[in-house]
Amino acid sequence: RAAKAAATLEASMAHIEKQWKAFEGKPHEDKEAELVRAFSAEKAKLLKEGFEPALLALRAADASKVQQVLVENIRPQFVPAQEALKQLVSLHLDAARQQFEEATARYRTIQKIAITAVVSGLLFSVLFGVALIRSIGRQLGGEPWEATVVAQRVAAGELNTVILLK
Repeated sequence: RAAKAAATLEASMAHIEKQWKAFEGKPHEDKEAELVRAFSAEKAKLLKEGFEPALLALRAADASKVQQVLVENIRPQFVPAQEALKQLVSLHLDAARQQFEEATARYRTIQKIAITAVVSGLLFSVLFGVALIRSIGRQLGGEPWEATVVAQRVAAGELNTVILLK
């Protein structure tokens, strides 16, 4: 059972280290780089003084030594590592919040432009339609409703209907 726990701890440590190295290898801005270095130092100290001795004790199936390492080494070293990580996470959350606010502002600007464009297009269409109807009406020499009345009278058999020409 101790060997299985040791293998699980070792696999977890390897996985965490792989993930951290991938993150650590990416470019970071000044403040972030400082926090990355701080956490790396605390993490290394926690691993060397806490988890590695605990792993050795687990492999030796020495439960009292594991308990001693947990109380004397891991817990005291965990607090500074956790604090360094909290600062790094806080920095990332602040950056994400700022990016979200900037994206929201861009969205609202684009939304206003799109609404303005649609309303302008509709207004232009209405004005163009009115101008087109008036132009066609002038070319026909009268108002379309007058032509409709005359056509209905003629269709009804009133062939003596007077047509006013302009």
